[in-house]
Amino acid sequence: MHPSFRLLDPAVPPASDLIAAVLAEYDVAAGRRLQGGPSARAADFSPPGGAYVVGFVGDVPVCGGGIKDLGSGAAELKRMYVTPPFRGHAIAQALLGVLEGTARRMGYRYVRLDSKASTWPIYLAAGYAQLPDYNGNPHADFWGETPLNGSSGLPSVASRPSDLRRRPSPFNLLHRGVVVAMCAERQQLQTLGARRERAERARGHPDRIQGAHVDHLFAELDAS
Repeated sequence: MHPSFRLLDPAVPPASDLIAAVLAEYDVAAGRRLQGGPSARAADFSPPGGAYVVGFVGDVPVCGGGIKDLGSGAAELKRMYVTPPFRGHAIAQALLGVLEGTARRMGYRYVRLDSKASTWPIYLAAGYAQLPDYNGNPHADFWGETPLNGSSGLPSVASRPSDLRRRPSPFNLLHRGVVVAMCAERQQLQTLGARRERAERARGHPDRIQGAHVDHLFAELDAS
């Protein structure tokens, strides 16, 4: 299953529907309505410093995730989600790779995220190093960071003020979808696989995290 990815406006469907769906799953998992935590609004996932990526299989939106500017060359990955019917097909790994690559093309040097204990092994396997609490999220158990090297992603909408002067309105670009075919998905997955192997060797964890488990756990990410 080979999804294609688009940069879309996080304030309107289908992006807004995916964000609402992951928040609903957070509440169900917690058994209550979660409140508080760092900002993760549509404005945070909008140009010039933010972006929201939606993955499609055919015409069906199957996953999404946001990029938020933290300043000092750092971006945060938020609201990552794979819809239940499409879990177990390595879509979560592809989404993570595209988000990292898109952040790199926007000019970020590294990405951070927060995680529940149940999902933290995913990020350890992907090469994320544990950090102290950097965002005060009361719903997170772990915080991590990874540098951005050569991972590929979607063309940035506008990563610098000079880009805004040279290009059409970033939101016009977003509304058109900035469609990019995922012919590079195999390379992204290979990059993640190599990163996972390095992390396992460094930490002495020979076990592998399987795709179905990863996709299932992506529903519990960064409950904020």
